[in-house]
Amino acid sequence: PVPIEIDMEVCVCADYLRSQVKASVLERFSANVLADGTLAAFHPDRMSFGQTLYLSPLIALAQSVEGVKAVEVTVFQRYSDARTSGLTDRKLEFERREIARLDNDPSHPGNGVLRLTMKGGR
Repeated sequence: PVPIEIDMEVCVCADYLRSQVKASVLERFSANVLADGTLAAFHPDRMSFGQTLYLSPLIALAQSVEGVKAVEVTVFQRYSDARTSGLTDRKLEFERREIARLDNDPSHPGNGVLRLTMKGGR
């Protein structure tokens, strides 16, 4: 597993609560099974060894959350390794025996982190 690090600035629509929108985005970017039975973005069953992780679908996923007006990704890299930034190429590539991991567990940041900066909303 290769932990990844993503920082996003999320602009929330004026009539939505930042905290609720943040919770929804975090849920979609988890490694869990969602309430409707679909797999969240980083569920292990959605990841494959050697699979390239593209930035555009992640931005689209965040923007599909109700109450999100816009999203800007400011960090997209392997955890704590700025040399691997995928912002320019809009992708992170992995070797055939590597798999992306983002658990977003504050107790274990070495398993991948997602940081959200919420703007706008109420």
